[in-house]
Amino acid sequence: AAYPNPATQTVSFDYNIPAGANNSEIVVTNLLGAVVQSAILDGNSGTVRLDVSDLSEGIYFATLKLNNSVISTRKVLVR
Repeated sequence: AAYPNPATQTVSFDYNIPAGANNSEIVVTNLLGAVVQSAILDGNSGTVRLDVSDLSEGIYFATLKLNNSVISTRKVLVR
C-alpha cells in the first residue's frame, strides 16, 4: 500500500517479497508511462520511502516488479 495517499512530500510503500526473488523494485510512472522514479528493494520485507516533492501534481502509478515481472500496481496521487 502507498501512504500517505494523496502525498505531498514523500510516499512510503510497505513490501513483503518471497524468498529467492531477485531484481525487486518499485517503479513510479506518470500517466504517459514514463518512469519518474524507481527504487531497488533491499531484503524480503521493509518500507521504502520516495521523495515526490519535485513531481508535478497529478496521478502516478507505483508498480512492484519482481524478476522483471509486474506483481502489482497502485495509484498514487501527488498534491
